[in-house]
Amino acid sequence: MPGQGLNEVASELLRRSRDGKIPWKQTRRDSEYRVSFPDVSLAIFCASGHYRLDLINETGSVIESLEYSPLSIFTQTGKRDELESRSKTLKEIYDLAEAHVQEEVAQRALQYLKQA
Repeated sequence: MPGQGLNEVASELLRRSRDGKIPWKQTRRDSEYRVSFPDVSLAIFCASGHYRLDLINETGSVIESLEYSPLSIFTQTGKRDELESRSKTLKEIYDLAEAHVQEEVAQRALQYLKQA
């Protein structure tokens, strides 16, 4: 099944994000966060309940994506449990990435204020 390897990546990314081990950064694009490693990056994006996790190679090309859209519940019969699980995973990754970035920015602001 396509995306099976990326499902495993998403599970590990979620686990490590929960542990606070992923240094998420906001991209120039609204509602997108990225973590970069030496030759691969992962980006999580959300818009109107649509979530997408991209696996990106060293040249910046998207190699594979794992997606969830609220409409997919209605268009893909027989996969409801899988889609709901994917939705929860991608939403939690996104929420953790967003919270990490917000906390990092708030801490930097506080540090600057204390030095002023």
